[in-house]
Amino acid sequence: GFISRELAGQGRFEGTVVGRLKIVLNGQAVALRRAGSGMVRSGDVPLRAGLNAIRVSLASRPTGEARLRLQWETNDRVLEPVDPVSLVHDANSSVTLKDSQRLRKGRELFVTMNCGRCHATPIEQPLDEAMPELRRDSPSLADAGRRFGRPWLQRWIEQPHAVRNQTSMPQVIPEKNSSEIADLVAYLATLQSADNSVDHQVELDSDELIDQGMVLYEDLGCIGCHHFEQPDQEDPYDRISLRYVADKYRPNYLVQFLLQPHAYYAWRKMPDFQLEETEARALAAYLRDRATPLERTEPIGGNASLGKQLFEDRGCASCHAVDDTPLQWEDTLRPVLAGNHRNKGCLAQEDVQRASAPRFTLAAADREALQVFLQSDGESLSYRHVASAAERQVQRLKCGTCHRRDAATPDLPILILEEGEQGHPPELLPPLTWAGEKLFTPWLEQLFSGKLEQKSRPWLKARMPAFPAHAAVLADGLVQQHAVESKRSESVVADADLVRIGERLIGKDEGFHCLQCHAVPGKNPEGAFESQGIDFDLIPTRVRHEYFQRWLANPPQVDPATKMPRFSPDGKTTPVTELLDGDATRQFEALWQYIHSLERKTR
Repeated sequence: GFISRELAGQGRFEGTVVGRLKIVLNGQAVALRRAGSGMVRSGDVPLRAGLNAIRVSLASRPTGEARLRLQWETNDRVLEPVDPVSLVHDANSSVTLKDSQRLRKGRELFVTMNCGRCHATPIEQPLDEAMPELRRDSPSLADAGRRFGRPWLQRWIEQPHAVRNQTSMPQVIPEKNSSEIADLVAYLATLQSADNSVDHQVELDSDELIDQGMVLYEDLGCIGCHHFEQPDQEDPYDRISLRYVADKYRPNYLVQFLLQPHAYYAWRKMPDFQLEETEARALAAYLRDRATPLERTEPIGGNASLGKQLFEDRGCASCHAVDDTPLQWEDTLRPVLAGNHRNKGCLAQEDVQRASAPRFTLAAADREALQVFLQSDGESLSYRHVASAAERQVQRLKCGTCHRRDAATPDLPILILEEGEQGHPPELLPPLTWAGEKLFTPWLEQLFSGKLEQKSRPWLKARMPAFPAHAAVLADGLVQQHAVESKRSESVVADADLVRIGERLIGKDEGFHCLQCHAVPGKNPEGAFESQGIDFDLIPTRVRHEYFQRWLANPPQVDPATKMPRFSPDGKTTPVTELLDGDATRQFEALWQYIHSLERKTR
């Protein structure tokens, strides 16, 4: 690949390494010398303006262990990890890379489409030690008769993609077999618990309630993942249609779904916003108001007993539970097809070749990726690489819709400006680029699981939702992506003198006036709230020391959208020369000591 530079200059590299590292820059090997345990460092190397060809090779230890965290320092940058915006490569220049990406895509499709529920895999070790997605569940159909509208169930089984885009649900019964569809619907309608909490008559939605729901729909970012157009209509933002949501859920169950979206499907992409019931009712009212009724067809009867047998015969029971009993992996599964998969079984494009196999709506590239994976030995399913798994979850959960990451900009601000009804400018949400390097693993896991006791940014209308089933992999994986240690916290040896200096540095008269934007216990921010910052006493359980120092040295370099000023233009000194001789690193360490003294006081 290449390192991109606007101006020519000098730079040096530093790496935390497990294994043997080699760097070749612009055709020349970079001399690396040891700089402590597990550390290597280069001397100054010339960097051209524009693209600099770079090749980084890492050979693992004999045990197979390997890890690299590569940093660089230039004449205009403090020491930091090589940022992803500066790294570029031509994805089409390597046939090997394209083949590898195709194989990875097929592997991901194999697990996300639940192929392993029907077909044997070579996994021998416990699933906890294999690809994390192999632990994913499927939507439970327990209580389906009370949750879903019967006309919607009929249409869903006939043509899943006609009522919801982006679904992995296949057509298991050909649409022409209307009697079998009726039998299966009749059986699903019998799946009802004794709980009648969602059966009472729903009141008509008032205009006021609908308006409240519209505000929530925008403020919570629902608009970033959903639209109300036809499911088959192309959407440039790749959103899921809610056009038929009012027919899908019985009126009062829609409220229950919004309150507990993971109750029947833990791995659902829909996050939990931890809504109050009044909020869920308002949002449900807005969704019903925007939804379009399904085209009504003649109601057809059905035989529930025959439908129950169909549920088994058509393989529905392989993926879907019908009560509170969790599904178990089968000991004997049909073998994966060998040889040419192009026109056989689930991957066949024609009904004749498909026979009785489910009909999946697959794009040509996805079908090809699955074929490539099925021609491998499948051993890669046993690999548990949490950093890669976290990357897949970031893409699947569409984190980039709301958050900036690397060079990618989020869609949500554009959608609010283009489609929003409130007329408010979009909020600036925190970036994800350095999240794994910045934040401690346990704090991240609490954030993703919705268990934080206090919001870090309570002034935002947007609300960080919970993804409990993904929390552990996301937290650990994002940290591993930055090759930093998975820590619970960092111990700080208190230095009373530095604490006193840090307290002076946060003030207006002889410091950086941190209190203009940041709160400390017993004192709210003094300045305008459009630039409010994190409360200082929340930092010790969140932020790593190394990131803290790098952030204070040059905030706009870490996050170009920040309003945080740079206190050390040269990276070495600050204008506050009366304290610690203006030494930036020592002053920032004094701030760190003071902030940790706040955490100790509030334990």
